Amino acid sequence: LRVFALKSIAWRRLLEKTLLDIVLLPQEISPDALLLREACRARNIPVWFLNHGYPAGGYRFEENLICGDLDVDRVLAWGPGDAANYQAAGVPLERVTVTGNPAFDEFLPLRKHGPVPSPAGARVLVMAYARPYGMAAYMDDNEEKYFSDVVSLLDRLGAARVLFKLHPGLPRMGFYRRLHEKLRVRCPVEFLQDEPFNAALERCDFAVG
Repeated sequence: LRVFALKSIAWRRLLEKTLLDIVLLPQEISPDALLLREACRARNIPVWFLNHGYPAGGYRFEENLICGDLDVDRVLAWGPGDAANYQAAGVPLERVTVTGNPAFDEFLPLRKHGPVPSPAGARVLVMAYARPYGMAAYMDDNEEKYFSDVVSLLDRLGAARVLFKLHPGLPRMGFYRRLHEKLRVRCPVEFLQDEPFNAALERCDFAVG
């Protein structure tokens, strides 16, 4: 509680020194996001929300936060499909605006790939999932099962290489390296964390996520 209190004070002091018309939140479930939102509310600064990644808990889970704890003024959707998902989850139509997302728009227009008949001999990109903020030890079993099952299956299917892309904001490299050391697989596994996602895509034949 002391840490949260100090962070709340820090956000309020920052906003006192900074002239802002709008605050844009890139994610919805961390204590920092909630504290910043409250600090903005105290100064009547509008809060907009543009999710930086696919919602880990689904749109219904996210909508509960948006319409409850976060209470943002506007939701910025990646595209029409994203907007429809928010609306289906209960976010009012007038609060959703389709803006795109720079992190994803750089991949447009999408390249056309031919069908991959088999993973045999292929370079496969596997995306690690990011645990919801604040959930620690009991998520390790889920991550271990996901990593072990997927890599072992790709190894049995004859993949030439697995590129395992970690979330750039979570220090989990050591955890996954230890998991890899316990696996008996012939297929090389390369861990990527800071490499841009589009660069990782250029190196793979198809992706698993």
